[in-house]
Formats: sequence, structure tokens, C-alpha cells
Amino acid sequence: MTATTVTPDASADLSKTYSLVIPVLLAIVPFATLPIGADYSFYRSWMITEAGAIEHATVLFSVIGFVIALLVVVNRQHCPRSWMMALMLFFAVGFFYIAGEEASWGQHLFLWDTPGWMAEANRQNETNLHNLHLSLDRIPKTIIGIGIVLSGLAWPIYSRVRKVEITNTEGDWYWLWPTAVVRVTALLFLIIWLLDRLMVQTNLLSGEGYSIGFQEHREVMMVYFLLLYVASIYVRVKARKSASL
Repeated sequence: MTATTVTPDASADLSKTYSLVIPVLLAIVPFATLPIGADYSFYRSWMITEAGAIEHATVLFSVIGFVIALLVVVNRQHCPRSWMMALMLFFAVGFFYIAGEEASWGQHLFLWDTPGWMAEANRQNETNLHNLHLSLDRIPKTIIGIGIVLSGLAWPIYSRVRKVEITNTEGDWYWLWPTAVVRVTALLFLIIWLLDRLMVQTNLLSGEGYSIGFQEHREVMMVYFLLLYVASIYVRVKARKSASL
């Protein structure tokens, strides 16, 4: 592997609104609601339920990611690497699956009853697959989480320490590795992930009939990271398209 920290022209990538302001708000706002109401009632009722704000944000970001990934595919003639179309199709399918699963394929919107055979097997009595077994939920999210930490935090640190720069804007590594726009989100994701593990292990925010973790909060940061990744690619592909006109 030849040389390569992503240093794209700032004009050909996402603005700080998306890379800094939105992720900071996503991280802070849910935590800011914890003191509202007795026994964290506002947070429990309006943030982390299946119809709560965090769940809706996760679905929304997934839908947006699905559309953006398809837009990259539509503009594939301006993608410098042939494998990018397959990667974006993979992300489109992934975003579609996440949106469907988080919304229980429309059950949260249309409020139908879970079919009997699935209700018996599903841990939360919902029309989705990821709650059929813990492994279907935890393993994919753990893999994605590790990928976020490695690509969004470990790689930038390594590249800075070793002074490795990606300068070839036509090369594979420039288009595969996330740019700097994901780094704040990756850091906040890791912090929330560690806090979630702490809450689960200590039952620190628990009371009669409930125990609060930050799993949904972690999931929305995870999906937003993935959204930033595909959106950054789209913005750069779009810039190449404009330059070719």
C-alpha cells in the first residue's frame, strides 16, 4: 500500500454543519433530557421508546443514506474506481434493511399486530428480524462499531503519527477510507458506546421496573456515521461531475 491521511479540498466535502454541529447535537440533546421528570420519565417516554425521537432519527438517517447511496450509483460514470458502485449498492441495501428493521417494517407506523409465530420468537413482540435472537442484533452492530472506531479514529491517529498521506484522489484508498468529516461522530459514538456498557454493567440509571442504557443512542450515532461516509463520497463524486462539464 502506497502512501496515504485523506486531505480533500474542503470545498469538495461536507460542511461543518454535518461533520460537527449535527453530531454534537445528536450526542448532547438526549443526555440533556435525562433530568426531565421523575425517574427519567421524559427520556424513557420520548427518547428511547420504539416511537421515540432517537428511533425516528435512526430511521430518517437510514432513509436518507439509502437515497444518497443510490445517487452515487446513478452517477457511477463519475466514480473513479469500478468497485464503488458495488460498495454503494451494498450500503443502499444496508440502509434499507436498517430503516425497515428499526420501523419493524411499518408496524410502528400502521400499528398492526405481530404475527403469532413471530410474536412467540421475537424478544420484543415486533415484526423484525434483529430481535429474534441476540446474535442477530449484537454481532452486526459490534462489527460496525469496531469498523467505525478503526476507520474513524484509529486510522487518523496512525496516519498522523506515521505521517502517511493519501494524496492520489484517483486511488482506491482515497475513496475507501472515510474523510475527516466522520471523526467527531466516531469519537462521540465511542464515548456513548462505552457509557452504554457502563450503564448495563452497573445499573447506575435504574429503578423499579426499568434500567436505562444508551443502546438506541449508540445506534443513531452509528447510522449517522454511515450516512456521513456515503454523503462524503456523493459530494466528491458530484464535484467530479461538475468539473467534467
